[in-house]
Amino acid sequence: MNTTQECVNRKGPKNKKQIGRIGKGDKIYIEDYAVTYLNQIARASETKNGLAGLFGTCREIEGIKEYYIYAAAYQECESASGGNIPRETVQKIMRCRGELFPEYFFLGWALIFSENKGRMWENCYRSRMETLAGRPELLMTLKCKTCEEHFYLYPTEMPKETDGYFIFYEQNDAMQSFLIDWHGEINKDKCDEEGD
Repeated sequence: MNTTQECVNRKGPKNKKQIGRIGKGDKIYIEDYAVTYLNQIARASETKNGLAGLFGTCREIEGIKEYYIYAAAYQECESASGGNIPRETVQKIMRCRGELFPEYFFLGWALIFSENKGRMWENCYRSRMETLAGRPELLMTLKCKTCEEHFYLYPTEMPKETDGYFIFYEQNDAMQSFLIDWHGEINKDKCDEEGD
């Protein structure tokens, strides 16, 4: 992943909300549209297990990395909770990134699951997710219905859970357009099922 060196004086987004405790190490920022999209998927009654790519930018200032997640693209994947991610699932997510979010880099994954079978996020990290899309820098897990979320960083080979992260609010036209289209598809599917 390409990181960019930016002006040390830049303080990041002005409009942000802190979730949990923020330490002195690497920091994770997720834009409001991206986290809203993931939470809506996790809350949906039909969601069981799935995987979303997380896309955005990263900057490093004096050895501290700041990850900015601007976009996400989800695919249902029943086998995700066991760490067995089909190649086609990852390819669909990466195709979506290329078509809709080409300005952003792959940062990591969001796993949405109905039940946690052991340490499935470790299994996923060790599985095809690494070889198909490059080494993830971070991982987010969301539990269905409760939307209980956790972030992990990969400073070494083993993931390390963060104590907190930021939700930030910024103009995000690409993800906003994606959400509008996505909501239109959901409503269209419901109309098709129910009949006009």
